[in-house]
Amino acid sequence: MFKIDVPYINQSDKYPTGCESVTTVMLLHYLGYDISVDDFIVNNLSMREFEVRDGVLYGPNPWEYFAGSPYHPDAMGCYAPVICKALAAIVGEDENAYIFNDPYENRGVISCPKDIIVNRYYVYHSQAVALKPVPCAKG
Repeated sequence: MFKIDVPYINQSDKYPTGCESVTTVMLLHYLGYDISVDDFIVNNLSMREFEVRDGVLYGPNPWEYFAGSPYHPDAMGCYAPVICKALAAIVGEDENAYIFNDPYENRGVISCPKDIIVNRYYVYHSQAVALKPVPCAKG
């Protein structure tokens, strides 16, 4: 069995229904991202509260929002697309643009409309390079 060494975060005290967020932040820490669970929740997680209409409690669509708050024990949580959307914001994407480091003329972190980036991708023969962490062999 191969086990990766992912840092552990206890959700019990502060995030009673935040298993999705806490687990995601553990993975981000493993990948080298410096982000707290609170930063992830407050700045990236799409959340909507429950509402009462005509005496009936309604919640948001868990495919689109975290239903309630990870800080509250009566929240309902969310499904994978909500976490994917939150991760996309951290790995450099929003609805309209890609965000990345541009070393040209020392521009630093920039935002560029998705249509421009996609167009340039195809103009330059659909080339891209991606790195994926691979565990080192023991021995």
